[in-house]
Amino acid sequence: MSKKSQKSPNTKLVYHAGLSTKPYQNDNYYYLFQMDKKRYEGSTGCKIKKEAEQWLRSYKTKLALQKVDIKCDMGNTFNEVFEEYIKINRNQFSDKYVKNIRAAFKLNVLPYIGEVPVATITSDLLKETLNKYIDKGNSKSGYNVIASYVRTIMNFANKQDYLIKKVPELPPLKVQKKKKNILNEDNVIPFLQAIDKQNRPKISVMVRGMLYFGLRENEARLMKWSNFDFKQGIYTPDKTKNYDCPDLPFPSEMLWHLNKLKQVNPEGNDWVILGYGGKPVYEQYARNAIALACATIGVEGITNHRLRASFITLLARNGTDPFMVKDLARHSDFKTTLIYIKGEFKPIKKASDNLWDKMLDQNKKENIS
Repeated sequence: MSKKSQKSPNTKLVYHAGLSTKPYQNDNYYYLFQMDKKRYEGSTGCKIKKEAEQWLRSYKTKLALQKVDIKCDMGNTFNEVFEEYIKINRNQFSDKYVKNIRAAFKLNVLPYIGEVPVATITSDLLKETLNKYIDKGNSKSGYNVIASYVRTIMNFANKQDYLIKKVPELPPLKVQKKKKNILNEDNVIPFLQAIDKQNRPKISVMVRGMLYFGLRENEARLMKWSNFDFKQGIYTPDKTKNYDCPDLPFPSEMLWHLNKLKQVNPEGNDWVILGYGGKPVYEQYARNAIALACATIGVEGITNHRLRASFITLLARNGTDPFMVKDLARHSDFKTTLIYIKGEFKPIKKASDNLWDKMLDQNKKENIS
């Protein structure tokens, strides 16, 4: 197929954005545009308008790449760049992340831009692709998750020098945030009682690991006996998200549940929440039990992570120093702690007011006497 012809295919054809508005010879769309004072015209070889538009974007990008002397393979489609991204970073990703991003792309992205050269992808094309997700009746939050995946791939393409322009913008949609629920002073004990009534000792201990220690779900699932100091009543995680290992105190009530598990623990196995084959239990092991306990006491929205959030918030509500809350929550940045504890320090204000009231009253009494 000739990229540049000496003679115009048909002067009667009408062009829009460099592409004929209707097919011509052999039902193909034709192109006609100028770049750097040069005239380019000919057949795209495409009978479908969408494919002709994509071909034209690819061809213009190739000419631009030649101009700036960037050696970029125009065969690098979005799907190929995506696979390269997975291959290069596979050791850093969990199986769950790879499974999620593949599923999201297979259903909502690759059917539309999978074979499009990544260098030709524009912001409008990305928005058009993601809008199809919304058109199917899906949520804005789901849109934002997929959009974040797409931005990751486009940033990777830019890093690999597959783009000649800046990364196309794909702003997130504004989502009305609902206040997330937590367990409070009134329902935390009934919740634990509802958990224990299920007569699943592993669940009872795992839930308390998240609620008493503020462990993340994966940290609670991977608790070890060797990290418990029963004399001092503390637990020290091996490795946390931020690679710190603070000593986490726990109430004596938890000892009874731990001892119940320890009695059936196989000799030499260090996992507390033991699954099949001598390995820890699977991810989201406690999810259904938590949902059942919440339904029993009439509380909604409590997940594994909301147990951790409950731990942090209850500390704040009971007047624990904010920086101690940060340390116990094992946050590397205090701003993260503030997300949980904002507006939860009324007991501290009350204690402060009481302190100054007492001092001022004492001063008045001394002056009177």
